[in-house]
Amino acid sequence: MASHFAALRFAAAAVFLSAPAIAAPSDKVEPHTVAAVQAAGKAWAAAEVNGDKTYLEWLLLPGYRAVNYAGKSKDKAAIVAHAVADPARKAEIAKWKAEHPQKPVVQIFGDTAVLMWTADAPDGRINSCDIFAYRDGHWRAVYSQDTKVDG
Repeated sequence: MASHFAALRFAAAAVFLSAPAIAAPSDKVEPHTVAAVQAAGKAWAAAEVNGDKTYLEWLLLPGYRAVNYAGKSKDKAAIVAHAVADPARKAEIAKWKAEHPQKPVVQIFGDTAVLMWTADAPDGRINSCDIFAYRDGHWRAVYSQDTKVDG
C-alpha cells in the first residue's frame, strides 16, 4: 500500500469511500474554517477512489504537485488520470486505514491551510500534508507531501 502515491490521503477518508461522487461545488461559499478544510480533504480522497475526475479538475489548482515519500512528484493531470472507481482498491485502502489509524489536524494561516493526517498514536507522527489555498470562497489544493509509513 505504501507504493500508492497518495495512499495516506485515501486511507484517511475511508469512511467516505462509499459516498457518491461529488460534483464540482456550486457558487455557495465554503466557510473559512478548520472543519471546511477537513471536509475538502475527505471529499478529495473520496473523489480519487470514486473516479470523480470533474471534482478533481476543479479542486486541484493549476500548478498542483504531489510529492511521495521517495521524493517523486506527480502533477495535477497525473492525479486526475489515476482517479478510477475500483472496489478492490477501496477494500485495500480500508484495510490500510484499519491498520494505521490517523486523524486530521488543520492549521490555518490567513488564506492558506495545512491539513496534516497524523497517526492516532502517542507519537502523533505526521503521515501526510496537504496545502490548501482559499480562493473565490473555496478551499483548493495546491500541494501534497507523503511520508513513508512502515507496515
